[in-house]
Amino acid sequence: MAPHGGHIEPGTSEIAKMIAGLDYSLYLFEGIKKSENWKLHITSVLYDEPIAIQMIQRADTAITVHGQEGIEEFLTIGGLHTELKNILSSNLQIAGFSLSSPQTENFPGLNPLNVCNRGKLGRGIQLEISQGLRNALVNNKEKLRLFGDIIRTTLNTF
Repeated sequence: MAPHGGHIEPGTSEIAKMIAGLDYSLYLFEGIKKSENWKLHITSVLYDEPIAIQMIQRADTAITVHGQEGIEEFLTIGGLHTELKNILSSNLQIAGFSLSSPQTENFPGLNPLNVCNRGKLGRGIQLEISQGLRNALVNNKEKLRLFGDIIRTTLNTF
């Protein structure tokens, strides 16, 4: 799911599509205004778009793709699904993707009301991806494919 796709948090829709592939359901909320798409940003704890919520409630685990600031290439993995988060972190690091340290994590996604945690299991994954990494993924289809494959393959083990 990319709850802030399109021009709200650029690159998140493309990344969410690659993660879903043909295996998983996909939800995109995309800002398509000519300007001020940031006004369409709804915080993850208050996210209440009915179609999104219905889809998530039918899923065991939700993975939400968000954008964060930073020209460096890194991501932060949050959410209440600790086991999946740990394995996903390890698999992404092995493939060469940089994760921000938990000490500097600004987006933990630990609130049960966070949209990523509203699936059947009550725990999900929130990916906060820097602008630098989003740009790199969108501009390098091979890197984007690798990123999506790692997440999808890891998710398939649960």
